[in-house]
Amino acid sequence: MANGHGIEKLDDSSSAADLSRQVTVQMSPEQYERLFFQPTPAKGDLAKRLGNPTLLGVCGFLVPFCTTMMCLLQWRGTGPASLTGISGSYYFFGGIAMNVAALCEFILGNTFPFALFMIYGVHWINLGYMQDPLHNIAGAYGAKGAESIGFNAGNGMYNVVMTLISFVFFLGSLRTNAPFCLAVFCLIFLFAFLAAATFATPYIATPADGEYVLLLLRIGDMSSNLKPLVLHAHGTGPNPYKVAILLDALQIPYKVKLWEFGGAPNGVKGPAFLKINPNGRVPALEDPNTSVTSWESHACMSYILRVYDTSNKFHPGQSTSEQEKVNYDSWTSFLLSTLGPMTGQTNWYRHYNSVTNDDALKRYEEQTYRCYGVLDGQLAKTAGKSVLESGYGAVDMHFYPWVAQHGFAGLDISKYSSLEKWLKSVAEKPEVKEAYKKIPRGEKA
Repeated sequence: MANGHGIEKLDDSSSAADLSRQVTVQMSPEQYERLFFQPTPAKGDLAKRLGNPTLLGVCGFLVPFCTTMMCLLQWRGTGPASLTGISGSYYFFGGIAMNVAALCEFILGNTFPFALFMIYGVHWINLGYMQDPLHNIAGAYGAKGAESIGFNAGNGMYNVVMTLISFVFFLGSLRTNAPFCLAVFCLIFLFAFLAAATFATPYIATPADGEYVLLLLRIGDMSSNLKPLVLHAHGTGPNPYKVAILLDALQIPYKVKLWEFGGAPNGVKGPAFLKINPNGRVPALEDPNTSVTSWESHACMSYILRVYDTSNKFHPGQSTSEQEKVNYDSWTSFLLSTLGPMTGQTNWYRHYNSVTNDDALKRYEEQTYRCYGVLDGQLAKTAGKSVLESGYGAVDMHFYPWVAQHGFAGLDISKYSSLEKWLKSVAEKPEVKEAYKKIPRGEKA
């Protein structure tokens, strides 16, 4: 049936021929040329164009993962320290490859693989940043570095969170496919075991070794968290003063307990003090924060430096050169084995020996002067600023109380210009002044 415009109107009674005539599309010559001579190419299926990015993501995960496991298992001479050497694989395989795979999955509209690859890719970048020696993250935790309680506790918490994230991904993978489900299921246990291994290190499990203090130092103000240490001393000997100087320099709270000479109940040879130090000599140091007791000045100093000087302000750190470490040990040993004993013998034969012995006194005076000459030559290298060229530190604290006794020993240091300059400089240090005030005012035993 035709309408007023000469075009047939279709209805239920229209034939196939009528339908064929009416679906004809009319177009201008310009439209025809545009359609057939300048067509827009069809894009086709994105999956066929991009391929399957899952393989890239899986390989990106497996390369750093397998290498890390081999290092942790110490295969062929590797070890945890070897992780630094493979930090590049964390960035490029674990980080870049997995994130590229994640973006491809996103383009394809695969939300779950996108989130999975992106999260674990960022995990590898984070791990690479931690292991990269350029950033030296572990070095911020003092001499023990990656073995310190702070470093391990932080890593343990991180692995706990990654365990929870892996569990969430496992629940999501139940509706995806079996390979994803199995892989994420294994990751749950991997991160759980890593967290357990980190928290089970001896530096965290046994706070009595002194590492517990590192946690206290990072919680807040040291004086508000630490119980005062107890320094056992007497008012005249030089060795307790070096320990007090170091404690004050590190701002560690402590109290002084003064003992007398001899075997009286309040004497260093009495039964009460011999329980603290069987050698019956001061100093001795009790730390209620770690339940550690140390005696002999060098042992006390070393303990304080290991546990409390976490930034290596006064002693060589893990990243210090081997020569600097040897210099530290050499000059400390020189004080302990030579200058200190020679000065002590000079004092003894000048003040305490029951019989005058001029030959012995002369010998020890000469030996002490010889030691002054050796020390003066070393101090000349720093223009009298410090014993070690690396700067003022624990070695200066070792030497100062002994050299400061030159007047009591009847020794003249005027010809040792660098030594004299150094002595005056150290005497002005706030920690030195404070130590020489505290010990004489200590509580009597």
